[in-house]
Order: sequence, then structure tokens, then C-alpha cells
Amino acid sequence: MKRNIFQLLFVSLFFNLIYSQDYQRVDKVVEHYPASFNSPLELANKIKQDFTSEGDKARAVFTWMALHINYDIDAYLNPKPAKSISYDNEFERDFKWHEIRNKEINTVFRKQKAVCSGYSLLYYHLATLVGLQGQIIEGGSKTKFDDVGRKKTAINHAWNAVMIDGTWRLVDVTWGAGAIINENDLWVKKFNPIYFDSNPKIFFAKHMPVSKVWDNKSLDEGFFLKGPLFFDEYFNKEVEIVEPINGIIEVRGNQKINFKIKNRSKNQEIGYAAKEDTISVNPNKIDDDLEQFEVDYTKRDGRFIKIYVSGSVIAAFKVVLKR
Repeated sequence: MKRNIFQLLFVSLFFNLIYSQDYQRVDKVVEHYPASFNSPLELANKIKQDFTSEGDKARAVFTWMALHINYDIDAYLNPKPAKSISYDNEFERDFKWHEIRNKEINTVFRKQKAVCSGYSLLYYHLATLVGLQGQIIEGGSKTKFDDVGRKKTAINHAWNAVMIDGTWRLVDVTWGAGAIINENDLWVKKFNPIYFDSNPKIFFAKHMPVSKVWDNKSLDEGFFLKGPLFFDEYFNKEVEIVEPINGIIEVRGNQKINFKIKNRSKNQEIGYAAKEDTISVNPNKIDDDLEQFEVDYTKRDGRFIKIYVSGSVIAAFKVVLKR
């Protein structure tokens, strides 16, 4: 029964990948906005002038920030100690924290650089200014190979929720603006709209809030920790990995590992890499659009198997040698 639930969660990731409306019209307008404004309020007023619906305003804030706020890689690599304050009462505490938050908001907006805390704080502030209800959510992220199979969730990320037409929607402007290349800690700027109004089933494959709750429902932290590492390209492709379900594959020495996929189009090439070189495979059709292929794994191969579709890595599995 537990496996069936786990499998259902895994497969359900790939239905209705992005259920949000078409926001290309909003993006085209915002692309012509100035790269900088005198203040957050000036930007917010511009957005309210151009858009009326809650969804359009939330998207406009996301798009402008993703296009113009860069990731502060230096702050990421050399984090400053957490700020602390002294206070005599709750009023004084709240006042001082409010001052600190306002200073950070204005610094991020002026310098146009931030880490996730700054992105989420500025998005919350701008959403409020355009008349939206928002939240800042802290939790863990899943972005690195060694994140597969962790024992617990590390609190290392922050993102937002914004209320659109009576429903809370998930937003991660940090990842919408680009991504860090893990091998050399290089941030690559790339507008990535999949992190606005994301399907929760996708979003929580790579995010886990501290509360482990979303929409008054408990989230499956086990799936978050033990599932494969999915890359952004996975959510942009139609190919689904049906098996293996678990992101940790146990082997006894040299072994052929079976993979099953579905929804592959004829022009999409499949490959895998257990070392540096990518090996192309020709999946065998077994039922309707369901196909399978084998990964020929040896003890001399690496700790991870990466799956590729048309040259782009979409997922990674950790290989554990069973004694």
C-alpha cells in the first residue's frame, strides 16, 4: 500500500504540469519596462496602471524581478551571520525587525542583487503594494546530486505564496531568474516561468516548507528526500520517467537497471550517463506510449545516473552498492 501511494505521488507529478493561465501577454508588456525604477512604489504603480487582474499583477511582479534582479553569488558563497536585535518589549522588537526588512527591501531594489531571502522579501513587498495578499515561506530545496537520499530537510531556501482569485499560488522568483551551476558555483541568468503559479505537485518535488503543509494538507517529506533529483528541463519536456520510482537505486556489483518512460515523441532522443560520457539508447515499446530501456551499470561507474532527453539532463538517480 505504501508503495502504491508513493507511486501515485510520483506519477501525478506529470499531469497538468503547469496549470496556470497563459501569461505571455503580461511578459511582453513587462519586457518593455525600464530596468530600474526610483522606488518599489513607482514600479507597483506602473503595474497597477497596466494590469487589473490579480493574476496579471502577480505575474508582472514576478517577470520584472526575474528579468532585473540578479542572484548575489558572492553573498551566497560568503554568507553573513544572521542579524540579531535586542529589545525590551514586543512593540520594540516588531519595530526593529520592520526597519531591518525595509532596509533590505530597498537595498535589493537599488542594487538589483539578492539571495533567496531578498527575492522573497521584495516579491512580498511588491505584491502588497499592487494590492495582493502574500506570504514568505522558508524551507528546504532540492537542487544538488547529494540531496537525493538525505536523512532530513535542510532549511536553506525561501519563496512566496500569493493569493490569486481566492487561491494561494506558489512563486519562486529566485529560480525564475536563473540557476546556479553546481560544479563551479556559477549563476546563469535565465528567465524560467515554470516557477510562477506552479503546480504544487511539481513544486514540492524540489521544495519542502518548514511546516511540511500546503493548502491545509500534509506534504510527503519522504518523497521529497528519497525521490529522484529533477531538473528544470524535466518539467519542460513531455517525457515521464515511470520507473524507477525511488531516487536511490541499490545494486550488487555490475547490473542492468531497467527504466520505463512514457510520452516520448519520435524526435526525442534518450540517453544516460553514469560517468562523463552520455550513452544513447533506443527504448523498446512495451505498451501504447510506454517504453523501456536498460542502463548497463558497472562498479567502476559513478555514484549517479543521469537521464537525458535530446541532450538535456532531466533527472538524476543515486546508485548505492549493496554489500
